[in-house]
Amino acid sequence: MNKHWGWMKPKVHPLCFIYYILALMSGYFKWYIIAMSLVLIHEYGHALVAQYFHFKIQRILLLPFGAFLEIEDYGQYPIYQEFCMLLGGLVTHIFIFFFLKYGFSLGLSAIAKDYALRMNQLIFLFNLLPIWPMDGSKLLELILFYLFEYRKAVWINLSVSFVVFIVVFIVHFRLDRLMIAVYLGYRFLQAWKEKRYRYIRYLLHEDHFKKKRRFHQKLLFYRPYDNILVKDGRWIEANGIKKVSIKETF
Repeated sequence: MNKHWGWMKPKVHPLCFIYYILALMSGYFKWYIIAMSLVLIHEYGHALVAQYFHFKIQRILLLPFGAFLEIEDYGQYPIYQEFCMLLGGLVTHIFIFFFLKYGFSLGLSAIAKDYALRMNQLIFLFNLLPIWPMDGSKLLELILFYLFEYRKAVWINLSVSFVVFIVVFIVHFRLDRLMIAVYLGYRFLQAWKEKRYRYIRYLLHEDHFKKKRRFHQKLLFYRPYDNILVKDGRWIEANGIKKVSIKETF
């Protein structure tokens, strides 16, 4: 559903309630709520910018270890808008830092305030990791689209994601990271399997945004540009390239 400047109630995954009970039983509930509140603020930062650009927002999904903003047709919007949307979540941590450090304490004790500051920093840095579908990976992919053809950019980004995932979650394995590792591993495998479908979906998308032209001697498709194929002295516009690209993909 497309939301415009309205409050979006997060969809809570059933496993969250198990975590709530475990946190209550272990005396960790207060710290868990602080951490999840910071995560939600991050996602609402994304959502606010997404609403501004009229993205089709499906939902904010709250998981036991984090949250994700799900956007319909992600990858079909202008790159600068998607870039701003991704930065929207990361920028919230800067405001949170100054708010907690120099502003209001929100009734938190000194220990709780210090925990919130450390957790805010951790969430910020974790989201910068180039592991799909983290913000860092999506930002890297948008930059790669300017440097490489669409399919190569996606391949490089997912390859980087795989290497960083191995280093963070396998080489430096810790039991408390297991659930996050399983989820991110699943999302990575899903993205790898769907990379060809994602390419076709983008080619089929009718682009109404003005772009600079880029001329090619070979069949190449750069996402940020209006691609022109020069063949036998003739120009073949983007729609013609898309049709040939789809045939080659199959």
